[in-house]
Amino acid sequence: MRQETLKIIKNFHHLFKGEYIYDIGGGYDPLNKDLVGNKKIKVVDYIKMEKVDLVDDMMELKNIKDNSVDNIYCADALEHVIQPWRAIDQFYRVLKPGGIVFLTVPFVWHFHGHELENNNWKDRKSTRLNSSHVSESRMPSSA
Repeated sequence: MRQETLKIIKNFHHLFKGEYIYDIGGGYDPLNKDLVGNKKIKVVDYIKMEKVDLVDDMMELKNIKDNSVDNIYCADALEHVIQPWRAIDQFYRVLKPGGIVFLTVPFVWHFHGHELENNNWKDRKSTRLNSSHVSESRMPSSA
């Protein structure tokens, strides 16, 4: 977890509502339960790992019902999916009215300045980062 994220969670964990926080995409580095008071954490990731409670793709979230989640925590994971806007749509679908989303993505210098002027993800030609991040070769042709 990045130090900036750690500091924010320590200072604002009291804003999370309800009993659970869904840590979406946190399989490799889940949210530390010691940071969030008495909240329980459900780790959701697309592959089964030791600390993953629910296997699901954040772009679909098929295993989570509509309006059923009080809190979503998604730190440094959204940039790893091909269509991040679909994941955001799913966060909105599963979140209860008035629910909380804590979302971070690392600052990637390829995605700023003049390239953002057209605000069109698929038109950015310099999206080749590393194999774990979005790359032009992984972009669907229908995006």
